[in-house]
Amino acid sequence: MASIVSLLDSYAVILLYPQQDHDAIVQWCIDRFAEEHSDVREMVSDYLSRVESLSLSAREELYIKTFDLNKAGTLDLGWHLFGEDYNRGLFLVKLRQYLQLLEIPETNELPDHVSQVLRVLGRMSRDEANQFAYACVIPSLETIAEGIQEDNPHDRLIQGLIQLLRSLFDVPAGFEETTESAYESPSVQLPVIQ
Repeated sequence: MASIVSLLDSYAVILLYPQQDHDAIVQWCIDRFAEEHSDVREMVSDYLSRVESLSLSAREELYIKTFDLNKAGTLDLGWHLFGEDYNRGLFLVKLRQYLQLLEIPETNELPDHVSQVLRVLGRMSRDEANQFAYACVIPSLETIAEGIQEDNPHDRLIQGLIQLLRSLFDVPAGFEETTESAYESPSVQLPVIQ
């Protein structure tokens, strides 16, 4: 069985802008999903089967239309939580602190880009990760999923990630009682860095 870090780091890579070796990277990720994640493996495999006949430039165009030119589909999760509110800046600062604390190299993506967030999430303590996944990450991904048409192959990647996170992390105790207000409040925060 692959570790949570390995699974989330793998998924982070396939959500980046497509490169020449994209098929090989996606297949490598598919191979990492064990039997307990067969539903996720199936969704990612479906994504691959739907894009493998596209040229690299066609994949790049699809990625840009899906995630970069479509605010509802942006992979910057803080946008879905806070929009252009000041609190998004605080969220970015906190994520940058986590990246430094956990010794995760920064990329050219913002700290709240799903590829960075997944790397942080996989390395948090179990309690912190459960809270962060259900208060911030999963709700943001559900918003992204709503902004992507079902016939778009990237829908399968986002749906697969939501399924993976729900299978890896537990709903925090008492979470159902606070989900709506925690998500809509500008005070949604990452766990405190010790």
